[in-house]
Amino acid sequence: MIVELMVPEAYQETGTLPVYQAVEADFTKTVNPEWFNGTGAKDGADAMDIRYKDDKDVLYADNARLSLSPEALFYNEYADDAYTEAASGVIVQILWMRKWENHRGEFTLEKTELSGITLADAKAQAEKMMEKLGIACNQYICDEALDMSLERIQTMGAIWEKAIADGKLLVDDDYQPYDYSAIPASEEGYYLHYSPLGIGSLKPDDYSDIGQAKVIATDCGSEIVYTPETLITPDAAIEKLTKEMGRSIFGRNEEIKSIQQAALTYEAVRAENKADGMVFVPTWMILYQDASADSCYALINAVDGTLIDATFR
Repeated sequence: MIVELMVPEAYQETGTLPVYQAVEADFTKTVNPEWFNGTGAKDGADAMDIRYKDDKDVLYADNARLSLSPEALFYNEYADDAYTEAASGVIVQILWMRKWENHRGEFTLEKTELSGITLADAKAQAEKMMEKLGIACNQYICDEALDMSLERIQTMGAIWEKAIADGKLLVDDDYQPYDYSAIPASEEGYYLHYSPLGIGSLKPDDYSDIGQAKVIATDCGSEIVYTPETLITPDAAIEKLTKEMGRSIFGRNEEIKSIQQAALTYEAVRAENKADGMVFVPTWMILYQDASADSCYALINAVDGTLIDATFR
């Protein structure tokens, strides 16, 4: 029995979804470091091109760091060359508290205007950057926005520090509590979460990184390859899950205690003709509990019914 069924509006209207071509991106070749920070290189131009295999690190004069690989990038700001977190890094860190125990759902969008920036401006900046990076063709949707006012920063910071004091977050022995009241108003801003093809809005919080990371990091959905006449039903996907568990060495002795959710989303898979690279296919994500009441998942290709991935694999 399906407790919750999550599908896009397009599926509700047509009963199917298109298959998209995936186009590979390489951030080490396409990214201009000045898009993120204009302070220039630290300790000379050589610092702008430090490579480890295919990766590239960009070190800025103000101690910020941009880490690039062909499939992903990370930008972080630091207070000094010892990698002490700057205020912006601290704010990013405490964002975890929006999903912390007893606080899930507590923090929601309240203000569309902060000191120096509006929600509309923040989205415009984010979407302009995605265009520069060449990934806007992924049809990104902003599925989460959160205003990080000084008040909210201090509230989340207090929860973070309490989690450390209670021994629920491990830190170094010399850790010192951060003074969140010292963060200036210029650091107010918006946390924005974008998902390609609406994937994030369909996937529950505990599994929101599955598929998204692969889609955002490695591929760029572009042209529609084809649209199947129909997709397999969620009941058929669950039946396929049960069969695949019985065939798997690791799943043979498992038992499905209850089905919690079936969400129709997208996953990147190898095209039928390998020369065509990767495609994004409609995929049933089945969330279930096993006999031990542990939360598990399985990804079933909604076009041909094959098992893409699962907890027991």
